[in-house]
Amino acid sequence: MKKIVGVLTLLLLPFLLTACGKNITVDDLKAHNWVTEATNDEPSMIVKFTDHIVSFKVDVDSMKSTASNEWENIGEEIGKSIVDKMEYKYEYTLDKNKLTWIDDEDKNNNAVYDLEKDGNNLVLTPNKDENEKDREKLVLKPYLKKAKVKNSSTTSTKKITKEAVDLNSVVDQFKKDGLEVNNLRKMTKDEYESAPLKAKNGMIFGVQMGSDGEYQNARIFSFGNIDDLNDTKKYYDDLGKESSITFSYTAANEDKLVLMQFNGDLPIEVVDKYVNNADLTLTPVSFDTNSSDSQDMQDESINSSSVETEPEQQPTPQQQPTQQQSEQPSQQADAQQTTTSEDSQNEANAQYGTVQAGEGPKEVAGRYGMSVDDFLQMNGMDQNNYYFNPGQEVRVK
Repeated sequence: MKKIVGVLTLLLLPFLLTACGKNITVDDLKAHNWVTEATNDEPSMIVKFTDHIVSFKVDVDSMKSTASNEWENIGEEIGKSIVDKMEYKYEYTLDKNKLTWIDDEDKNNNAVYDLEKDGNNLVLTPNKDENEKDREKLVLKPYLKKAKVKNSSTTSTKKITKEAVDLNSVVDQFKKDGLEVNNLRKMTKDEYESAPLKAKNGMIFGVQMGSDGEYQNARIFSFGNIDDLNDTKKYYDDLGKESSITFSYTAANEDKLVLMQFNGDLPIEVVDKYVNNADLTLTPVSFDTNSSDSQDMQDESINSSSVETEPEQQPTPQQQPTQQQSEQPSQQADAQQTTTSEDSQNEANAQYGTVQAGEGPKEVAGRYGMSVDDFLQMNGMDQNNYYFNPGQEVRVK
């Protein structure tokens, strides 16, 4: 008899151990963060257990986007960041394989589940006898956080990095083809002024000497990606839209990532030579850049004023000028001569200063002990319409 009992015990022992091993412990619950499977287009939930608290929060990575444009997508991202901070907590009890989530505010809302393992997953089946409300069966899977992938509608333009073009070779070709390249030098920080400092390389050189004896400059830049080129080009284009004083030509080659900027006082025919030589595309403008039109109008005005008129009739004796009338032209001539003499004297005594980088009328006038109004009047400038270049000569006395 003892042998029979011993044999039966040995045979039943694996089954008894297996049955006992099916009990799920709190440590099993705490072993992972868990995620529920999303159903009916609803997002899944992330479930986390401590010794006696179970918490729930929305798995924002499982939320499907319905955005149709960039602004809606931005709104969704803001909404996700808010939802991601929301968390709901309940006390729970675990009695063998019976799991109860306790709602302190509403006992009728307690959720009772029969708990079992299915591989690495936990299966929660609603206990039909102890739930007052209908519950859905839940499957908890170990939660593996996904790497976030940016939506294509919010991803910025991909920056394709290229090897920067050798600007020296471009400039050497200018020289070889007989184009002016005067005082070529690498651009300093001050010569960028307020332009974005995004170029890999920047050079400046004189193209044509103006009436003031100063060269009209051209700048040439190379970039590592199209975004940086477009940002710099936009700066110069926008600056030119503000005033004719700050207008300049821009031309670019997006494949070679090269940009040129030319002084707006240069004739378009000169600009075209450099643009064509470097295989660039000139940015179109909405106005006529040919300055000869204004000269033609001026010549026409002069010609119209010089049309021959009928000879004046000699005054009759009654029309003979009085002595006072005949003296007036002489007095006017003397006054004009005096004014001209004073202007010449003032010009001879004039003193000039140099504008420093970052200075405006207030700073220059203060440096030379002048009022801003006197400075602006002396230089024919307006407080709301002036333009300085570092190194520019201005009158200070």
